[in-house]
Amino acid sequence: MTDREQKAYAMLGVPEGASIAEIKKAFRAKVKKTHPDLNKEANAHEKFIQLSEAFDYLIKQKSGKKVVEYAEVTEEQRQRYEEEKARRRAEKYARMKYKQYKQTKQYKETDAAYAVFTYMYLIVSVLLLSAPLIGFIFKSVTGLVVGFIITFITTHIWSGIFKFKVKVSLSLFIQGLFVIIKSHKFISLLVLSLNIIIIMNVTINTQLTLNTILLIFILGTSISIYLHFKYGKNKRMTLISWPLIAFTVLNSFFLTNFVFSNEKEIETYEIKFDKVIYHDHYRYSVKRTYRFVYISKITLPDQKYDEYIWLRVFFPFENIFHYKKITYTFSDGLFGLRVLKSYEFHD
Repeated sequence: MTDREQKAYAMLGVPEGASIAEIKKAFRAKVKKTHPDLNKEANAHEKFIQLSEAFDYLIKQKSGKKVVEYAEVTEEQRQRYEEEKARRRAEKYARMKYKQYKQTKQYKETDAAYAVFTYMYLIVSVLLLSAPLIGFIFKSVTGLVVGFIITFITTHIWSGIFKFKVKVSLSLFIQGLFVIIKSHKFISLLVLSLNIIIIMNVTINTQLTLNTILLIFILGTSISIYLHFKYGKNKRMTLISWPLIAFTVLNSFFLTNFVFSNEKEIETYEIKFDKVIYHDHYRYSVKRTYRFVYISKITLPDQKYDEYIWLRVFFPFENIFHYKKITYTFSDGLFGLRVLKSYEFHD
């Protein structure tokens, strides 16, 4: 950690490694004491500038934001430019009346972030306090007991709701949500979630062997990492961004192939559920017993689709184990890759 980072954390009064939410909360609280319009000390102007510079620096460090870099600009020059830019902005805020400053993007974002944090904290606290009731509704007495245990061990979390007053409005909460939604991390998380959904519902239902799919994604990831080290600095991309783009492109290919498929083929097979040997062993007994246990993987006649294991594994097992047959509906994808569109168990 650099000296500048340590000084910035100290200036804001937060521990080293504090989250963005903690930094924004601390900055918002200190602004009310250091802004020159409210603080009449002789050095109030300089104090506010230093506080604003420390805030901007830590937020950029945490969010990974950088100015556009060119080959001829050194790291030292870039850092000096960033510092000068932050100071000019801080001086502008220091000259404002406090009411004017509250309308700036810097203050609104910290205020909105605090609103989101407060509402989320209240929602989580209410759920923890309601754990016994929720447990009783779903699992009767057992759920009630488990709920009380959860509420008890999380006392240090929800007890804080009795120590402060909520002064944020719904409009501020919505504004805070928009701040979060527009953030790079939220967009990355959303894209990652969509990729997982596509993989589970589309990609693995494409009739390719597991080794082929893994090879495609490993190749895509390798290319993306190469692009990161070759172009990452100029494009302001993180090491995670490039593989995420590669996964998105590949999954988009499989999704397009799946959505625009045609010529349905229906296949029906008798099924057998696979069995595994389960070993019962008791700690204080020398006696061992063995038994067969059915699992949710099926076997088709003539070893059909043996190489495509995801076409033969289904959950939950309890809902399907009594059926004798399965009917698959396949289609030819837009790019010539066969896809499983649906399946149905029946007698």
